[in-house]
Amino acid sequence: MRLGPRQMPVRLKHWDGDTFAVARPGYGAPAYTDGFVSFQFGAGEQATALSFLRSFDDAGDGRFTRSTPP
Repeated sequence: MRLGPRQMPVRLKHWDGDTFAVARPGYGAPAYTDGFVSFQFGAGEQATALSFLRSFDDAGDGRFTRSTPP
């Protein structure tokens, strides 16, 4: 997964259901201890939203929703 305007690469490892452990870029093997991301799905197979848990959540609201293309 890539985040932000600089497209920072973030590794995800399946944890449980629609939740994945997060590993930010760094040195050595990824430890997957930087938090979790949980995806929400509507009708179909494409994710409609995601929520960060304990990671990338400085404002306390780490939920992002998919916008519709213009």
